[in-house]
Amino acid sequence: MKTLKYILLLFGISLIALLMISSTISPSLPDVNDTDNTDCTYCWGSWLMIPSSTAGVSTTGGGNTTFIGNHAGANSVATWNNVFVGSEAGRYNETGSQNLYVGHGAGTQNVDGSSNVAVGFLSGGSSTTGGANTFVGWQSGKNTTGNYNTMLGFNSGVLNTTGTNNTYIGQKAGYNRTEGIYNTFIGVSAGEGSIGGDHNTFVGARSGYNCSGISNTIVGLNAGVDLSTGNNNTLLGRDAGHSSDQGSNNTYVGHQAGYYGTGSGNVFIGKRAGFDTTGDNQLIISNSSSKTLIYGDFANDKVGINTDSPDYNLDVCGTIRGVEVMVESGWCDFVFEEDYDLAGLEKEAEFIACNGHLKGFKSEQEMDGQLPLGEIVYRQQIKIEEMMLYLIELEKEVKQLKQQQKK
Repeated sequence: MKTLKYILLLFGISLIALLMISSTISPSLPDVNDTDNTDCTYCWGSWLMIPSSTAGVSTTGGGNTTFIGNHAGANSVATWNNVFVGSEAGRYNETGSQNLYVGHGAGTQNVDGSSNVAVGFLSGGSSTTGGANTFVGWQSGKNTTGNYNTMLGFNSGVLNTTGTNNTYIGQKAGYNRTEGIYNTFIGVSAGEGSIGGDHNTFVGARSGYNCSGISNTIVGLNAGVDLSTGNNNTLLGRDAGHSSDQGSNNTYVGHQAGYYGTGSGNVFIGKRAGFDTTGDNQLIISNSSSKTLIYGDFANDKVGINTDSPDYNLDVCGTIRGVEVMVESGWCDFVFEEDYDLAGLEKEAEFIACNGHLKGFKSEQEMDGQLPLGEIVYRQQIKIEEMMLYLIELEKEVKQLKQQQKK
């Protein structure tokens, strides 16, 4: 019973206070057709302004608008379909329409921007003319004058001014960016320290932190943190290209791939691949920074397996096993032509006696342990065909001897 008495007493006191406040506001309701609204503290019909506040205090014209909070929409002139909720929300909005500002100082400096959504303390607070923006979070998009931006998170896109068609999602994502178009930053501090640049995609905490280049795709925690001016890079993996401060047209895939890498046109694939590699146009596939499985030189069209210094188009340090090897080389049927100069076995014997190897072949010293397969097969085939001619000639001589013996 005592509790019920207290509740009834509080209700009575609240009702009396509300009646006293209402009686001090306006002795009569304004004309619903009045569009000037110069003398009203609250209005109804197409306007809603919370009693006893300075919401919409200097409003003239417009309609279908809701202002809630101290100085919310205070200076609206001819605006339509706005909703401002919170102290100073949309305070200096003059002609902007279709805006939704929720939070202290949200959109407070907007003058004529339209179709904006700003939710959070000072979100879009200093934005004056931008349109079709969505800002959600403490000071998100605070200084934006550009259009079609989406900024979600504490301090996301705070310093953006003229940037357009950008999406920043995460605490301090795109924090220092003042300009740029078609950028997408997702993650805590993604692109936080970058200033400009267009068509970039950063996904992951601190990804592309200082990157101000163009058309970079950086995905992974701390990926591309120090990349400042490079363009057209693709970095995928935690710490990929972390401390690489320059270079363009690179592809780094893997944990710490290209971590300290510099240069352009490089492809590093695997954990710590190309970890501290310098130079341009290189291919490195590995799973550590100490050993390279495959190395490529794009500039000279060379590939090495288990070697990082190939001398040939394909240089393999190890054994190759296969079912068949196709070697493109010339053939030697010219040996069977009538005008072919067949040296004869006697001359072959003289050459061998003088040089210690077959005529038409290099010496052991000249070969230096290397066998050029195509050339060797070609020259061996010449010798095989020459030996066939010697055998044919020898068979003729044997037949002649047999015939002479029969006589």
